[in-house]
Amino acid sequence: PGNPKLNSKWRASYAGIGLANTTIKNLELARDEFSDADYTRILAEARFLRGLFHFEARKVFGRVPFVDETVEDFAALTNSAEIWPNIEADLQYAYDNLSGVMPNEGRVNKYAAGALLAKAKIFQAKWSEAKPIFDDIINNGTTSTGVPLGLIDQFHHVFRADFESGNPELMFGYEAAFGDGSISNG
Repeated sequence: PGNPKLNSKWRASYAGIGLANTTIKNLELARDEFSDADYTRILAEARFLRGLFHFEARKVFGRVPFVDETVEDFAALTNSAEIWPNIEADLQYAYDNLSGVMPNEGRVNKYAAGALLAKAKIFQAKWSEAKPIFDDIINNGTTSTGVPLGLIDQFHHVFRADFESGNPELMFGYEAAFGDGSISNG
């Protein structure tokens, strides 16, 4: 309990879950402001992120509470229920409702959501459920900008920042900075 890295991981996981839930709540409140396609895409992106942060918390801490946009009494939450089904539901929604090509680089797409869904299934030893998802990704997968997934020509380029844009191995990535004074990135 005194490990600051674990405390930071817990806080970051549940802060991410909270932001995803806030997006879902506000999206519903502003439903009339969005086309059906934009509403579904934003909801799928938010549910992917909620699934991702719950996945990380479940992976590191074991049994953890599942927090969705309906939770109001946080003190009543317990970790008695297994949350894998909730994680899978969020990731399945994203996999089913996101496009393979997104409007901007750095946004999660169908194949990144599928990869995390399949990984969640592997963590539960659901091998036969994960395989068709991985087959879809291998046969049809693209990066968020539509570049077909594949291996980069030179292995050592994987670790170079100047090869990140258009990298066929990059399923999901985002730009971040550290120490630039922003309150959101350290």
